[in-house]
Amino acid sequence: MCNPLSWVDASLGFLVLSLTHHLLTMANTTSAAPPGVINPSTPFAYLAPEDAVLMLTTICVNVGCLAVVLWDILGHSLADFQVIFFRRFNWKTIIYLVARISPFCFYLSGSIFGTSAKVSCGPLHDAWIVFGILSRSSTALLLYFRACAVYNHNHFVTSLFAVSWGVVVAFVVLAVAGTSGVTIGPTPYCWHMPTQYAVGSIFAEVFNDTLVCLAVMYKLTGITWTERSASIKRIFKPEQPLLTHIFMQDSLLYYVLAIVANLGTAILYFAMVHSQPTFVRVIATKSPGSLVTNLIALQIHRNMKLGTPGLMTPATSKASVLVTTSTIVFKSPEEEFQTVQDRPLALDSVPSLSYTGSSFTESSEHP
Repeated sequence: MCNPLSWVDASLGFLVLSLTHHLLTMANTTSAAPPGVINPSTPFAYLAPEDAVLMLTTICVNVGCLAVVLWDILGHSLADFQVIFFRRFNWKTIIYLVARISPFCFYLSGSIFGTSAKVSCGPLHDAWIVFGILSRSSTALLLYFRACAVYNHNHFVTSLFAVSWGVVVAFVVLAVAGTSGVTIGPTPYCWHMPTQYAVGSIFAEVFNDTLVCLAVMYKLTGITWTERSASIKRIFKPEQPLLTHIFMQDSLLYYVLAIVANLGTAILYFAMVHSQPTFVRVIATKSPGSLVTNLIALQIHRNMKLGTPGLMTPATSKASVLVTTSTIVFKSPEEEFQTVQDRPLALDSVPSLSYTGSSFTESSEHP
């Protein structure tokens, strides 16, 4: 059987070669030049030097993000197939599909927009706007689902998370829709300059990710002022059962990585705020940190739908688990099952999970 990663390597190589050839063609085409213009056949001739660097590096960032998305899609194609066809299909699954497909379409349309000379600037730019809004809004919505699953019956907290998600969507719309696609001089190439509202969307996402991370950490570890040290030790205790690691270790690590990525993007943006647009500001404006957050949110959703451990958790425990709205109750093979008063927490298609030593099995009955 062909290894899917070999297709990933081939696709990445094709993208790199195509981009290199196209950029060399854009930069090296020669013709009779009017006074003051070195090469009228390339769009870089009609831009200021700093703007030309901005355009070139932004194209490279777009193509690099596109390669990362393609790698992740092909690398998790089997897991995505299981989530779609072997788990209950509901509207949350639709949001998952939107969050999976829209980043690919966003970076693909952005790459074509900045490199192709045979497209209509207006319609392609409108498609870029739509995919950008869908990508970042659906990612924030997946994080909202995760927080609501933990705070299942706390309407105040879930409403707070809903407001946080709405703030993210509002800033994303301002950041993406504030640009306009224009033609560069007399050339057929298109371009859109970064909007001044981009940094607002970055901080909105940082706030939302931080809020979700801290809320999930507090709820699942039961941290209190009197039991703080013991609760923190439970997070990283290596003997913990499998689902405990999924909740308490890997998921929290994913959230922390997302926060670091978005904070790093904002810091890089302000580091060059008084200078000309450079590679650092391109990275900040285009916000690859949003892509990192998207991949993390997808990974957490897949883990919870399939009942599988994260990338950094060894599947060594033999305990079976039941997730409830207020606690996680564990039963080893030698112990009697402990009854609980709360209703089981509905985690999409995994109302009850049991671990047999080699895999999770799903049950629709609850004690």
